[in-house]
Amino acid sequence: MGCPIIFASWHMENHSVDPILAVLSHNVYIREYCLLLVSIPCICYIAVIILFFSCNRRTQTAMFSKTGLAKRIDAALLRGNATSEDIKRLCANAKVYHFASVTVFPYWVSLAARELAGSDVKVSTVIGLPFGALSPLVKAAQVRQAVHDRANSVEIVVNIGEVIGGHFDIINREISEVVNAGKMRALTEDGGEVSVMINVETSFTTREQQQRVIEIMRDARGDFITTNTGFGSRGVTVDDILAIREMCGYEMGIKASGGIRSVEQARVLLNAGANRLGTSGGVQIVENFEDGRAKLD
Repeated sequence: MGCPIIFASWHMENHSVDPILAVLSHNVYIREYCLLLVSIPCICYIAVIILFFSCNRRTQTAMFSKTGLAKRIDAALLRGNATSEDIKRLCANAKVYHFASVTVFPYWVSLAARELAGSDVKVSTVIGLPFGALSPLVKAAQVRQAVHDRANSVEIVVNIGEVIGGHFDIINREISEVVNAGKMRALTEDGGEVSVMINVETSFTTREQQQRVIEIMRDARGDFITTNTGFGSRGVTVDDILAIREMCGYEMGIKASGGIRSVEQARVLLNAGANRLGTSGGVQIVENFEDGRAKLD
């Protein structure tokens, strides 16, 4: 080993040759050793790629298991004629199917929390339904009350009229008020985490208006953007999810809601980038799901 290196040093001094090339040109073993060193990172890189795609494939499969799908669903009951018995039945089904949460009107939050105590199902409520036409102070007060009643997440419908009117100073104040109310109340109650969601009702607002709301929501450190109320002119679409995901990146979650009734709708919305599905048809969707695909009649 010593001779080739000495010769290479002399050769470099007298012929201005790169020392590495000089050594490699006089020792086949050194050349093969260097080639091996170069190949090891390549082999490791290929192994990492194979492992990534393998894990990713397993993750997608788990996402679309029956339980995995149920854990993406917020089971909603927002009928004006719902009774306490209806709320109890909703909670009982949610425990059986292991939904992510139930979504009820603020009045029913404390009942839902009692019914779901000790389970893996959370309680969510909606404030400002259907068009967000409440003052920021009223919305913030309702958020604090909902968290006091043990809501785990609060969904606030943004003031649709003010968004369309372009009064984003009011929207900024509103979102700041409700996010702060939810986060601070959670700290004073029991230290639990409370998710704050803002509903932009995509059937009434433009992409530019949604973008402004998302920017305000990001600055306020909110958690989720929700697409539709179910009281607009249409439900959620795949284009809604793709557009909102592009706007908010992965800093916030997206809850798709409005008109979701089938397994196929659930699948395409999740694939498009939705993290959660808000629907009153949760039981139907899960029951019609089998082995990663819709049941065939």
